[in-house]
Amino acid sequence: MKLRNRGHLPLSLDDILNGPDELGLLKNVEPAKLKQAPSKNPTVTNFLDILDFVHAHRREPMAADPMEASLARRLQAYRNRPDLAAAVRQYDDAGLLGAASQEEASNPDGVSV
Repeated sequence: MKLRNRGHLPLSLDDILNGPDELGLLKNVEPAKLKQAPSKNPTVTNFLDILDFVHAHRREPMAADPMEASLARRLQAYRNRPDLAAAVRQYDDAGLLGAASQEEASNPDGVSV
């Protein structure tokens, strides 16, 4: 494997990433699929805000926390309204929309323990 070019200068990062894959390290790598959300659709944008929070904090927003209360209320609205849930279900990679039915099944009286 050559680590230097003919002039004995180190290769640039661009050269490394765009040059031949001599070791075959990238043969099974595919580009990441980007989530394409309509930026003008507030229903999707608001849900993506909730997902961003969940990915950053590894938990759902809590209604008791004033900084998170708005996100928690929006998440509850998505869970309670099938029309909203249907509009964003394709973006729900954290399983947030399925969590409501699981919580209700395990706690039908709605009492927190």
